[in-house]
Amino acid sequence: MLFEPRVLIRTLPLRHGNYGGALQGYALQRITAQFAVEVATDVSVVPSVKGSIVNRVLPLKQAVVKRPVFRREIAEEVHRPINQFLDAHMNLTRLFKTGRRPDPQVLDAFNTIIVGSDQIWRAAYGDVASYLLDFLPDESPVRRVAYAASFGSDSREMLEPLRALAPYARRFRSVSVREDWAVDVCSELWGVEASHVLDPVLLLTAGEYSTLVGSAVGTAKGGLFAFLLDPNPRKLEQARSSASFLDLPLATMTPAPTPGYGEYHESSPGAPQPSMEEWIASFAAADAVVTDSFHGVVMAITFGKPFVALGNASRGTGRFGSLLGLLGLEERLLGSDDLPRLWREPVDWRAVSAALEAARSASLEFLKSSLSE
Repeated sequence: MLFEPRVLIRTLPLRHGNYGGALQGYALQRITAQFAVEVATDVSVVPSVKGSIVNRVLPLKQAVVKRPVFRREIAEEVHRPINQFLDAHMNLTRLFKTGRRPDPQVLDAFNTIIVGSDQIWRAAYGDVASYLLDFLPDESPVRRVAYAASFGSDSREMLEPLRALAPYARRFRSVSVREDWAVDVCSELWGVEASHVLDPVLLLTAGEYSTLVGSAVGTAKGGLFAFLLDPNPRKLEQARSSASFLDLPLATMTPAPTPGYGEYHESSPGAPQPSMEEWIASFAAADAVVTDSFHGVVMAITFGKPFVALGNASRGTGRFGSLLGLLGLEERLLGSDDLPRLWREPVDWRAVSAALEAARSASLEFLKSSLSE
C-alpha cells in the first residue's frame, strides 16, 4: 500500500520575531510539501501552568483594554510583520492549546511528525523531550522524523542531561542534524545513527526567495548590510570599518527585543520591526554582508554575497564552523581583527555552488526517503 504522508512539523516557536527561525520554518514546510499530500506547521508552545492561566484570563482582559498589556501581546504587535508573513505563506496549526496534552483531533490528522530544524534540542530554548515527541505513546503508528535538528552547542556539560532522553530518540524512523559534529553526539548520547543535512533555508534558491520580496525590494539600498543580533561597540566598529574599507554605504539592522509595558507605551507604539520581505530584500540588494547571525550567513551564501561572519558564542558558534567548513568558507569566520585581509580575498563562488548543490541533493534525498514507504 502506498504511504501518503500527512506531515506535521514541530519547530521552535515561530512568532518570536526571529527572521531566521521563521524562514527556516517556511522553507521546511515548502520543501516537505513536495513529498507529502498535506503539511502543516505547529505554532503552539507546550504551556506551563502559569501560561495556561494567562491564556484563560486574556480574553476577558481584551474585552475592556484595547492596547497591549501582557508581554506576549506586545511581542505580537512588535513582531506583526513577521507573523503576517507566516500567516500569508504557511499552513499553521496548534497541536497544544490549553494543556500539556496534544489536541487529539489535530494529532489524528497527521501520520508523520517532523521535528526541526533549528535548535530544538537545546535545553535552554525549549522542552527537548517534547521535541523528541515524548507525548506519543510507544505503540503510536505516527512516523517520527528529525530534519536538521540542532543541539546548538557541543558543550558536553549542556549535552549530558539529554542522555536520559535516548528512549524517545530511538523511536525515530530517521534522524538528521544540522551540524556535522552532532552526528557523533547522536551516536554517543542516544545510540542513534544520524545524517548531516543542510538547514532548510539553503534548500531554496535565491530566485525562490526573490519571488517573496515584492514591493519591499525598493526599501533596500545596497551597500554593506550589517545584520547584528547582539550588537556591541566592537561589532558596530567592525561593520563601520568594513564599509569604510570597501567604500560602501552602511545599512544596519538589529532586531529589537520585546519591550516591557512601560517602555512600549512610553515610546511610539505601532512601530514594528522590518518585515520578512524587507529582511530578505536587504540581503538580495547588498554588495557585502557583516553578520553575527547564523541565518544571516545562510542568506549571504544563498544570494552569493561577500561576507564576514562575526560568530556568536552565546547563541552557538559551532553551527557557523560546521556550515562554513562544508562549503569551504572557514576563512569567512572572523578569528582576528584582520578584516581587510578577509575583504581582499574573493570567495570562490563556483566551488561554493558545487558544494552547496551536492549537499542540497543529499538533504532532499534524506527527506524524500524518510517520507516514502
